[in-house]
Amino acid sequence: MTETPVIRFDNVSKRFRIYHEKHYSLKENILTMFRNRRNWEDFWALRSIDLEVPHGQMIGLIGENGSGKSTCLKLLARILNPDTGNVSVSGSLSALIELGAGFQPDFTGRENVYLNGSILGFSKHEIDERYDEIVSFAELEKFIDTPVKNYSSGMYMRLGFSIAMHVNPDILLIDEILAVGDAAFQAKCLEKIQNFRTSGKTIVFVSHALASVEGLCDRAVLLSHGKLVADGKPAHVVAEYRRRIGTSAHAQTLVPELYETPEDHSESSVLIQGAMAEVSANVERVRETASWLEKRIGEPISIENMRERLEALENTMAGSQRQGAIRDQALGDLTRKLESLESRIHTLFMETPLSIPRRFGTKEIELLDIAFIREDGSVSRKFRSGESLRIRVGYRQNEEVTRPVFGVSMSDQKGNIVFGTNTMIDEIDVTSIGAAGTIEIQIDRLNLLSGLFYVTLAAHSNDNRVQYDRLENYYQIEVEPRRSYDGRLDMECSWDIRKHEVES
Repeated sequence: MTETPVIRFDNVSKRFRIYHEKHYSLKENILTMFRNRRNWEDFWALRSIDLEVPHGQMIGLIGENGSGKSTCLKLLARILNPDTGNVSVSGSLSALIELGAGFQPDFTGRENVYLNGSILGFSKHEIDERYDEIVSFAELEKFIDTPVKNYSSGMYMRLGFSIAMHVNPDILLIDEILAVGDAAFQAKCLEKIQNFRTSGKTIVFVSHALASVEGLCDRAVLLSHGKLVADGKPAHVVAEYRRRIGTSAHAQTLVPELYETPEDHSESSVLIQGAMAEVSANVERVRETASWLEKRIGEPISIENMRERLEALENTMAGSQRQGAIRDQALGDLTRKLESLESRIHTLFMETPLSIPRRFGTKEIELLDIAFIREDGSVSRKFRSGESLRIRVGYRQNEEVTRPVFGVSMSDQKGNIVFGTNTMIDEIDVTSIGAAGTIEIQIDRLNLLSGLFYVTLAAHSNDNRVQYDRLENYYQIEVEPRRSYDGRLDMECSWDIRKHEVES
């Protein structure tokens, strides 16, 4: 007997109306009603979507901006209604679409916990039972009685995330909101989501962080211009998406170019901090613009609201006086640029929540001039499964040490170590290394499958108590598969199929 899906889209389409004319007076609005011409066009965000999601599955929705991903979530959350077809949901639902939606700025964190909880359908007694856990998870014990208008954006989002996660729904909707707080808090959020998975909850995950979709989801769906164009295993759907947009296998990851050599580290940190500062400065403007655009498309605009928004738009566009469709186009360009910047920085932290590059050590020994070498002798960061990899590491001994240990390890984007060894494990004699030299680590066959992998190199004492120089997750290599496999490892195997005669 086939299990009834908990989510079903049956021939679902959603249309928005895009207006091309603006009117500044009541007279203009009345006259327009009698003109025999249409001053808008229909925009179909979704067209004829058929989709079923069984209980306990985590499904990722991917696609370019404007493909219909967030519209799907808003239909599921009953924020929008379909124009054609039917959307059915079986079970309680919580949506992590816009964290902190419904917060009252003048209320304290405590008051907003109860307000938000009541909006989500909880009684005061039920909120009382969850209150301590909500505050503890958000790490806001000292500030819970402070008005939320005084919270930083990170505190605001942490409280919203914590409230939404402790509703304990049957179905969880997540839309690009996992860059919450610092790396440790992000890891805690991911762990909470993993707990939802293991407890049999259904999760719908929208993200531009393709590696996260591959690593977290059981299934992926690709949307393009409102249509469902691919549905299946995450690795295959992500590969199809990359083929369609014409990018390399991991073009969305920003880390590789930022940490080419140890000397680049400080400069890269400045670049990241500067970009984050720019995002913070523009995030409120993005929210206002997005909110205006959503109202502009989704519902009628009052004359007063239209005048207010037009004035705000003209200020944003630095005095632009263009009217009609030109202003609409300019607004779209501005929104896309700001969203792109925010998405790129978001992707940086989403792709590497547990793999943050850092360097530390006492510097008795320094590691220098690291190179990754292919079979043909070329230096590269891109390899294919099955080929050899040689890592060449130069070193300088600033103070003489006895019996140092040199090590190497590789980890995936979740921080899981997939390979690691050192000279002690492999019983390599390094009693005397001299003032300077070179170490080469030869891997005859690279058995990793498609993905980005972080490489850690280290020199430490033989009791592992002193790190002389540790480059943790400092380098990144990209591996492409020989053929289409599942999993993380490319392992040699053979097949033996024998036909047996069956006696009649």
